[in-house]
Amino acid sequence: KALGALSFLLALFLARPCPFYLLDEGEAALDDANLGRFVELLRRYADRAQFIVITHQKRTIEAADILSA
Repeated sequence: KALGALSFLLALFLARPCPFYLLDEGEAALDDANLGRFVELLRRYADRAQFIVITHQKRTIEAADILSA
């Protein structure tokens, strides 16, 4: 379900971009391979929108430009 929801969200991003997106642990249920794909997509689209991601995934945190507590 998480992969389908993220796929839909990123498809909407390509069709009707917004200035920022808020994701609250959307990638929590992803396996390692799909988590890597998700992080790569965030990096690819970071120049077009701001992604605010609430997460506990170490790989997602390591990909962040800015961290906040």
